[in-house]
Amino acid sequence: MIANAEIPLLSVRDLRVSFALDEGLVRAVDGTSFDVMPGQVLGVVGESGCGKSVTMKAILQLVERPGRITSGEIRFRRRDGNGSGRSRPLGRREDPTCATSAAARSR
Repeated sequence: MIANAEIPLLSVRDLRVSFALDEGLVRAVDGTSFDVMPGQVLGVVGESGCGKSVTMKAILQLVERPGRITSGEIRFRRRDGNGSGRSRPLGRREDPTCATSAAARSR
């Protein structure tokens, strides 16, 4: 069995967020993956317009139209009632317990 300290608190895999504009499709986030482990601090740095804020908004499920999470997986480890942690996918807006992929939540 894997100890809770070895399970990421947050796991993002192949996250892609696009914006359909009149000028064409803008890929704001194109395949980002990372883990945040217990006790770890993650700093996200980059040039202006590189997708830092859009990545964080996608994790929080706050991407506004015309933006859309097109693919990827976002998993957040929550504490169970008995105090143990288990990794679960973040859910759809309608039902926060059932989505298995980020793309399913943005439709």
